[in-house]
Amino acid sequence: MVESPGPPTGAAPPPARHESPTVTRRDTDAAYLAKIAAAQEAILRGDAYLLCLTTDYRVDGPIDPLETYLALRSSSATGRGGILRTGGVTLLSATPERFLEVADGIVRTRPIKGTRRRDADPAEDARLAAELLADEKERAENVMIVDLMRNDLGKVCAPGTVRVPELLAVETHPQVHQLVSTVEGPWPRAVTRSTPSRRAFPPAR
Repeated sequence: MVESPGPPTGAAPPPARHESPTVTRRDTDAAYLAKIAAAQEAILRGDAYLLCLTTDYRVDGPIDPLETYLALRSSSATGRGGILRTGGVTLLSATPERFLEVADGIVRTRPIKGTRRRDADPAEDARLAAELLADEKERAENVMIVDLMRNDLGKVCAPGTVRVPELLAVETHPQVHQLVSTVEGPWPRAVTRSTPSRRAFPPAR
């Protein structure tokens, strides 16, 4: 029997083989559809103007937070992201949305409401972007969040100084087109930097 030689001196070891994680969802299809129906009924009753319904996915298995975050950045490049470790919890974040920014005496937010996928065909990609811009539902949701953020910044900025320099603009990212608006106002020097975050969080409540 001839033994196979080991890797050459200095060669990188083969990548570790990870066990496939188990992914479970909190809601079954039937349960999630029932929640959608309940949300629609709440809107019809006038209890809510807009509801954002979500569900939880749980991944069980050995997961390295930093490795996962680097894979996330590689597969879904966004303008903003971060990794936060506190105690035994690690939070990974990747988003194209800017919640709040304070720069040059201006406090600014750029809310996103409205999304379309990208397409490899330039003509179809342009059609999807135009479809997003013209979609009545997407435009209504974007204007709604703009009104909310105008109200929130109005709690920090002087009355009458909050403005919307950009309304319903299509912003293109590697994987999606997004409908984005900009709301801003002058930064009061007497206000601490944490105040706008407390006043505006969460932005859609």
